[in-house]
Amino acid sequence: MPTVPAPDALLDLAPPGPVAAARVLSAEEVMQAVLDDERLAALRATELLDSLDEEAFDRFTRLAAALLHAPVSLVTLIDADRAFFKSSWGLPEEVREAPLSTSICKYVVAGAEPLLIGDARLDERFDDNPLVQDETIVAYAGIPLTLSSGHTLGSFCAVDVVPRVWEDSEITVLEDLAAAVVAEIEFRCAAREATRSATEARLAESLIVAENRVLSMILADAPIETVVRELEDLVRVRPLGLHARIVFSDPPDEGSSPGSAAAWAEAAPSAGHAGPDATQWSTPIRRLGGSVAGAVVSSTEGTPEDSAVTLAQDIARLAELALDRREAAATLVLEARRDPVTGLANRRQLFEDLELASRSDTPALLILYDLDGFKQYNDSFGHPAGDALLSRLGARLGRAVEGVATAYRMGGDEFCILVPGGEPSGDAIVAAGEAALAERGEAFSIACSYGSALVEPGKVAGEEAMRVADQRLYARKQSSRASASRQSTDVLLSVLAERHPGFGEHSSGVAALALLTARQLGLDAGESRIVGLAAELHDVGKMAIPDAILDKRAQLDDDESAFMQRHTVIGERIVAAAPALMSIAPLVRSSHERVDGRGYPDGLSGAEIPLASRIVAVCDAFDAMVSGRHYRDPVAHADATAELRRCAGTQFDPAVIEAFSAIVADGPPAAARPAVRRRPPRAGEVLDARPKRSPRRTRQESH
Repeated sequence: MPTVPAPDALLDLAPPGPVAAARVLSAEEVMQAVLDDERLAALRATELLDSLDEEAFDRFTRLAAALLHAPVSLVTLIDADRAFFKSSWGLPEEVREAPLSTSICKYVVAGAEPLLIGDARLDERFDDNPLVQDETIVAYAGIPLTLSSGHTLGSFCAVDVVPRVWEDSEITVLEDLAAAVVAEIEFRCAAREATRSATEARLAESLIVAENRVLSMILADAPIETVVRELEDLVRVRPLGLHARIVFSDPPDEGSSPGSAAAWAEAAPSAGHAGPDATQWSTPIRRLGGSVAGAVVSSTEGTPEDSAVTLAQDIARLAELALDRREAAATLVLEARRDPVTGLANRRQLFEDLELASRSDTPALLILYDLDGFKQYNDSFGHPAGDALLSRLGARLGRAVEGVATAYRMGGDEFCILVPGGEPSGDAIVAAGEAALAERGEAFSIACSYGSALVEPGKVAGEEAMRVADQRLYARKQSSRASASRQSTDVLLSVLAERHPGFGEHSSGVAALALLTARQLGLDAGESRIVGLAAELHDVGKMAIPDAILDKRAQLDDDESAFMQRHTVIGERIVAAAPALMSIAPLVRSSHERVDGRGYPDGLSGAEIPLASRIVAVCDAFDAMVSGRHYRDPVAHADATAELRRCAGTQFDPAVIEAFSAIVADGPPAAARPAVRRRPPRAGEVLDARPKRSPRRTRQESH
């Protein structure tokens, strides 16, 4: 349509009139406001640009011209490079737009407020405006057309060819008419959106039906080709001129490929590329993890409608659903036999493989591994770091036996290898497994123990081989632990003896009594060994106590007693520093607790105190009484036993007292050292004395 230089400029004059004059914007500020991306997007969303004349808008310009006695009235929309007249009164019918350079309405858009100009010829902004200079526009009154979103689309204006003063009533009329224009625009946008939503709802309803059909097919294990065919037929649900084809980068099932990966090139949906008569685009089909599995390749004649693009996206989503369900089923089968932390085969897979090995013609070698030091690593660095360590070790084990054997994680810190074909390479594989399951770093050392057994068809079944391998593993681990703990204990006792020679004899005596008491209570060999170690190490914290307190030839005062009582906590820290003795450390800490809760350092009572610590407490007190101290003579065995019985239920565990009394009933055990007699204790002096400072703490003479 033809473009003229004048009519749009009629809209752009600024106010000397009833409205207060606003700050004059620079040309740069005006263009910045006009070219705002959000404003232009809002303008295009109205779909009014380049639309035909409509009575709904013409009646407003006609009314404005009549009420204001203005020769020209316009509804002007300011585009990026032009002023488009959605409605005009007083202009030739063929004049629908004007250059932006001659537009006065752009000043209304930039200021977003009314612009009133009595005589534009006197305004220097319009010195070069041909519409002003030839007096096509002399007086101008413009009201911004601002949506509720805050975007100003243009101006509703009146123009006169002679100077005039705009009256308040005239401005009110313009403002009311401008508000009516804005209401009409927003009503149309809302109606269009409602129509679009209704259309999308109908399409969604159709797609839900199709989705249910696809789901039924998937649940019925329909071939993937059938599912794809049904999805491609969805384009017939609505007559959109859409053609769609589903292709996969890799066939979902072996031997079935609905299309070629060459049909699509981009992972993200393309904006569409037009051929001579058609537009083609691709919408990716993604797996649950986000990787691209394929695409819906779509095409339409000409520019595709939004609904066509949406339908292609819905087909892709449904294809994803079908593919995800198929792959999820396969993943569940795989995950049921895989360890999630290491990715190795798990216990379930091992027992299935053992069952197969039991029916095989050749034997298989089963090797179980158990990590040494993992609990301490987990406690020190936390469970996430522990999982990361297991993942690294599992990966190394898998690589170490790849192609030769299968690696498994049984759970916790247990791993396994199953070697088909028997024992010939057994030693090498055991060594490879040990090397893979070892790691050293700052403040930690991880190794492993192992046990192995043959699975022999017709002789040793898989479950029996597992039991034998587990027994051998346990025996080797216990032997290793005992050796390490014995070495660590000997080192600590040597240091303690160097610090104070009398401690070595006392620790040995307490340990001998504790071992006998543990056995009398029915503890097994492993539990008894732990009790013995706790007894030997119960005083190791005293190496940090000053000689002035240790060698004092009188009872300790309250301050000295409180300092002495710190030795159990110090002992716990010393013992815990040796990895092989980690389990002994808390027993040392609790060796001076009382069953009535008045011991130290934690005030534990009854069963809260470990049994081993309760045993050590009785044996320690007995040895202290019969051995004597710097400040008193030793007590006879019978008197010491009577004193223990008197304190049963308050300071000591009655069950432990009974067991201990049984082993000393016929005199001191041969394993216990002979006592050196001095003076007898005063009544209650040894086992029931309490410090004056705190009723919650009982001073035990064995200290």
